[in-house]
Amino acid sequence: MKYMLALLGGILAGVVLFGLLLYVNPFAKAPGVSPLAVSQSSMFELTFSAVPDDTVATIYSSKARPDSHPVRVEDLWDPALANTKVTVTALRSSRGQPRAIGVKFSSLAKEAGLLQAKVPVNSNWHLWMLNDGGLFIDQTENQWFLLRDVIVPAYLGSEGAWRGTWYGIKTIGPGALGTGRVTGGSGKLNGVQGEAVESAIVRAYQADRGPVAMDVNLTLSLPATE
Repeated sequence: MKYMLALLGGILAGVVLFGLLLYVNPFAKAPGVSPLAVSQSSMFELTFSAVPDDTVATIYSSKARPDSHPVRVEDLWDPALANTKVTVTALRSSRGQPRAIGVKFSSLAKEAGLLQAKVPVNSNWHLWMLNDGGLFIDQTENQWFLLRDVIVPAYLGSEGAWRGTWYGIKTIGPGALGTGRVTGGSGKLNGVQGEAVESAIVRAYQADRGPVAMDVNLTLSLPATE
């Protein structure tokens, strides 16, 4: 009997140690420089607050802990939409001027990636640019570093909250250099092809409310339009 208990104890210790190694993973480092730094096309930036109360609407799947905003909006209850989030928000230029209205759909990808320090999320932006037309952004994001450095500490904290300063580049594809794919859909942007990178700065996060202070930056690299 004692040999069986020793075996089970050894297996449990191995599982815990493996989990800790995955979480700490000293070889996993978040990218610090945007892949668009080498782009030769013209670039412009869009920003918005990812705090649900600052958006037009932030809708979670029914299994998510944070509540959807506004309260009258029904959660995404269909099982096919599990681990899905919809955000409707206004975006501003780098000068703080109204620049676009956007709808973002994001859903946890099915492929695993923990061994490579990845929690892949597939997301799509539908943007309507003021005076320019509409465009689409298709991208894959990596949520691993945000989970490890912000969300998990918030859940484990005695107050259920995390505070500090965290910056991360979320986009990792599908472009070869780790950029999202931009496709113009209407107006001056009809047929335009380009790249995009999404990054975020988080200063406060609560386990029961989600982001409390979080700004998202969406950088677009597009050829000049008339």
